[in-house]
Amino acid sequence: MSSIEVNVKMGSLEATFKGEPDIVLKSFFEWLSKVYPSYEAISKIVFEPNLDKLIRECSELFLITDGGVVIRRSDLAAEDAIILSLVGAYVGFRLGKLGKESMTPSELARTTGKALKTIYNTLASMVKQGKINKLNGEYGLTKDQIAKFTFEVLPKIKKSTM
Repeated sequence: MSSIEVNVKMGSLEATFKGEPDIVLKSFFEWLSKVYPSYEAISKIVFEPNLDKLIRECSELFLITDGGVVIRRSDLAAEDAIILSLVGAYVGFRLGKLGKESMTPSELARTTGKALKTIYNTLASMVKQGKINKLNGEYGLTKDQIAKFTFEVLPKIKKSTM
């Protein structure tokens, strides 16, 4: 009988099975029965930003161009507009459309349409509250901040359009 090799990747888990087809299939199903229940349970409590879902959920709220993020709503409060801009930068960077996932205050003022002074004051408050991060004069989001955006801010923004 001929030998086969099967490579499996499920999230961050990987396994390779080599040998005769019957042995490989048996080994694969044993591995899957041990790993899948654990993987399924863990994936319910560990947040990993889902880029596809973020894109679908936010497509009505911002666009990503070669020049940066464009917010599609001018009626948002400064805090909501800032965090939406930073999510856009995160998505744009992950898609390879933007060179970085953070933004300067000037970029945020341009993107949000808010006065630079308003941006500075709001950024200081948001950093103090842990809603965003500041690093080397630029602002961005961590995974936990993206999670809060997904579960708290995004529904509020979407509800305000109804």
